[in-house]
Amino acid sequence: MNQTAPTIESPETAESERATNQALYLVMALIFVLNNLPYLWGMMIDHEGLVFSGFVFNFTYFDALSYLAKMRAGLDGDWLYSNYYTTENQQPALLFTFYIALGHLARLTGLSLIVVFHLARMALSVVLLMSVKRLLESFGLPPRARLLAFAYIFLASGFGWLIRLRNPALMPVDYEYTEGFAFNSMANFPHFVMSNILLIGVVAEFHRFARDGVGKGILIRLAGYSFAQAWVHPRIILTVGCIGMACALIGAARGQWKLVPWYWPLAVTAAAAVVPMILTYRSVQADPLWSQWASTPTLSPTPYHYLLAYGLLFPLATYGAVYAIRSGSAWGTLIVAWFVVACLLPYIPDHAQRRMIQGWNIPMAILSGYGLMEGLLPALAKLRRGPLIGAVVVACVSAVICLTPLWYSAHGAKEIVTHAFPAVISQSRMDSLEWLRANTEREDIVMTSERSGMYIPAFAGNRVVMGHWAETLNRGEKFNDVKEFYSEYAFAERRAAIADKYDVRYVLLGQWEQNPGQNKPRLASEDFELVWGTDTLEIYRRVP
Repeated sequence: MNQTAPTIESPETAESERATNQALYLVMALIFVLNNLPYLWGMMIDHEGLVFSGFVFNFTYFDALSYLAKMRAGLDGDWLYSNYYTTENQQPALLFTFYIALGHLARLTGLSLIVVFHLARMALSVVLLMSVKRLLESFGLPPRARLLAFAYIFLASGFGWLIRLRNPALMPVDYEYTEGFAFNSMANFPHFVMSNILLIGVVAEFHRFARDGVGKGILIRLAGYSFAQAWVHPRIILTVGCIGMACALIGAARGQWKLVPWYWPLAVTAAAAVVPMILTYRSVQADPLWSQWASTPTLSPTPYHYLLAYGLLFPLATYGAVYAIRSGSAWGTLIVAWFVVACLLPYIPDHAQRRMIQGWNIPMAILSGYGLMEGLLPALAKLRRGPLIGAVVVACVSAVICLTPLWYSAHGAKEIVTHAFPAVISQSRMDSLEWLRANTEREDIVMTSERSGMYIPAFAGNRVVMGHWAETLNRGEKFNDVKEFYSEYAFAERRAAIADKYDVRYVLLGQWEQNPGQNKPRLASEDFELVWGTDTLEIYRRVP
């Protein structure tokens, strides 16, 4: 160990370093603008009587709303979370601490939950951009490789843009699986951004250890990153542990360092995560309902879908891995180890294996950029007109692999311009949420459609019969009961029985509640009294 940072090419002049940094900051600004343009546009334009919901993408809004519901626990002063997307009573659990902390921040600042959510997302995005810049600088990459790797980390993906171009109704992996792509994470969920920051922090400390040897500061920082990660995204502790072990083994096999000293960073990384992971595990196991929720499967698709989602990054990263290993550098061994681990973890025998793609694109992007700039271009330079050919190849490859984020951002802007759901909702629906928040108790259960049930715990704070697909327990049974409740042909006695089954206190009735092909059911009766309403939406109270 105790290696110095590898010199990959002649020392950079101050001018080239300054030019590289200027280019990096321009790319950062472009990424940040693309990422937030749909939201800024949604707040600025007139929606013709509709209300901007605060969320743009119809394939992630349900998760975003569920995180607002978790923030509401912090807003109420709690540190334990209860699932308000299901009627079953459960013991409050030490889960979703990151979002509950954001709820406490909203309570202390007086800002709304959705404002704090987006401010956290944007602020952490800036931190992530700077963290990646510092990581690449610590690797000592040449300026052009560093710049391309940085751009690829945030902009490169697969062929989702082509799939959407052929059939806009399809939802490719590089659109839907936000955790696997830095740009998508920044556009949607702050906890994925935070998790990537902590993941990069651990990788940076592993690199520092591999290059310089053990140090007290390295171990302290590793402990801090690991401890925080265990609260934000506990499964990623397995990722960082596997990266460290793979790096230690590959480096030892190649004679770069001895295996035994790696005991220290690996042991510290694991030990720092033990307490929060045990507390989380005990919270889940203490209540059978939480155990049932935790076992909801989120499995990886077949490898074919991942190959499409990452597209050219796979072969480019494999090509770059050869040159990274040949460089004999600590960073090369570390990033190749990360790449190998990232390819294997999404198929471990676990019900939530898809979650293991968190940060997968980062090592692929670094290796792809390095391979193109330090492997392919020097090889092409030997040909007649080689530099021109190389420039064209890099430009064409970059254009192909960087189209999906552009398409992603354009899709969000289109949702805003066309006033599509979920970007906008009706004013009457927003008013109904405000009425529920002001006039009902937190534990009052509301009967709604599944779509309406997504909004109520987030904005009004009530418990619902059915809402988020993964958090509503016994969803199949409830789906059938809700459908029968809102049928125009249902008898009053049957509606009352369903309401009593779930201890329903209030009923929401609007367009989203009507069964397809049926008229609006009549609820006003001796069992349900109208307490609030507009031309399009009504709220009924269950008469005791």
